[in-house]
Amino acid sequence: MQRFAVDLDRELARLRDDMLGGRSLLGEWTEFRVFDPKPRRILAPCFRDRVMHHALMAHMGPVLDRALAPDTFACRVGKGTHAAVRRAQRHLRAHPWYVKVDVRGHFASVDHGILRDVLARRFKHPELLGLCARALARTPDGPGRGLPIGALTSQHFANSYLDALDRHLLQELRVGGTVRYMDDVVWWCPTRERARETLAAARAFLLRERALVLKPDARVGRSEDGLSSLGFRVGQGRLGLSLRRGARDHRPRRCGSLAPRRAPPPSTAGRVTVGCGRCTTRYRSMGSNRVHRGGSWNNHDAQNLRAANRNANPPGDRNDNLGFRLARAQTPRRSAAS
Repeated sequence: MQRFAVDLDRELARLRDDMLGGRSLLGEWTEFRVFDPKPRRILAPCFRDRVMHHALMAHMGPVLDRALAPDTFACRVGKGTHAAVRRAQRHLRAHPWYVKVDVRGHFASVDHGILRDVLARRFKHPELLGLCARALARTPDGPGRGLPIGALTSQHFANSYLDALDRHLLQELRVGGTVRYMDDVVWWCPTRERARETLAAARAFLLRERALVLKPDARVGRSEDGLSSLGFRVGQGRLGLSLRRGARDHRPRRCGSLAPRRAPPPSTAGRVTVGCGRCTTRYRSMGSNRVHRGGSWNNHDAQNLRAANRNANPPGDRNDNLGFRLARAQTPRRSAAS
């Protein structure tokens, strides 16, 4: 990124010429893995390719977004997970049965030939389609199949790849409503029998039209029992975190394991004495000492002023390094009579 920014104008001009000349992509990727909530392989393109991806999506993104069904909530401005679960809650109140499915390995299973046909229905400029084809051909797993998680183009292409399922459910199968967040799809039906019929039809449609396979744990359930989706437990009259997400967000973490946050203003960084002699590895041998958490207003060392600062002193220690924390007091409202 720094090399690109040093001579920004020349690099952008060279990138433009390469895009028009059919030689824009370097195809260099950085691979890493994340494990929250499950293992995922992330492939981030080099900075020059990322600039090209943003330029490409600045032109294609609005067109692809307008073509999506209204109840598609991933990677769209004004949508997101919260809007998706609120929409699902409204459908739970309106329809008695739901079907919840998930595509197996969606990003890794996208067929490039089918995707190019999908894009060709929306865009007619041959140079633009050629650029998309070159971008697909330079994916790390080789041409033919798969989109790398980590590229901006992958999000938009994967989202549009499943739009046909939304249309099939709403226009052909006439389900009561749908909510889709990328490859997590829920739809509603009037009866259990109709729900099972639409599930079989959707499974066959995806295999035939998109070469995709649904996971075997597809669920048909009663709306009155609620459903778990996108890290939430959604009911007809309640909404909360799912058990797995709640445990993940509130799991205990070893003190000192997180990176320090940006220091607040000095007036709000008062130091507090914590009754713990073994808060971190550094203080394991402190015996009866106590950890002092946070900076104080009267420190002479900027390092000690940080809210993330930790120190250890005997319990009876009192000095100008022990400050206070400011808290906003709730002002009582005056009654109308007063």
